[in-house]
Amino acid sequence: MANENNPFRAGHKYHLLADEARERFVSQKKLYDSMPRSQYQTQSLKIYEDLLLYSKSDNWSKYVSYFTGITEEEVQYGIEPASLNRWHELVGEYISSSPTHETISKLILNLGFTPAIASEMVELVEDISYNEYIRQTIEQLYEQFPGLVSTY
Repeated sequence: MANENNPFRAGHKYHLLADEARERFVSQKKLYDSMPRSQYQTQSLKIYEDLLLYSKSDNWSKYVSYFTGITEEEVQYGIEPASLNRWHELVGEYISSSPTHETISKLILNLGFTPAIASEMVELVEDISYNEYIRQTIEQLYEQFPGLVSTY
């Protein structure tokens, strides 16, 4: 990534590595086994991470600014510019303030899930929030993350 001259491609590569490192850590810690069964475990755990870790950064306005326009590189993936703009709006709005049940539901619904699925995911996030093992493990993930990503 350090050798990548294109910021979009560098960010894309980093995001892929970050997702892989995160998923490996979560699997090793058997977090999914500590959660109620649902086909939306992965998404719900990521949303819980958003809730738990949002306050760890004070750069959210900077991050929101990354979603104010689309780049040529994004268009080259063959996705319609209107869809890219919609995605940027959704993400920018979602990260503009600390997640709440309302903003989580809104995001899920805007991604095309049904109200029943949105409700299930919000309920699962709520259940996860009472699990001390999951909370502590996500805190560990946050603290260890730079080292986890650097192992790739």
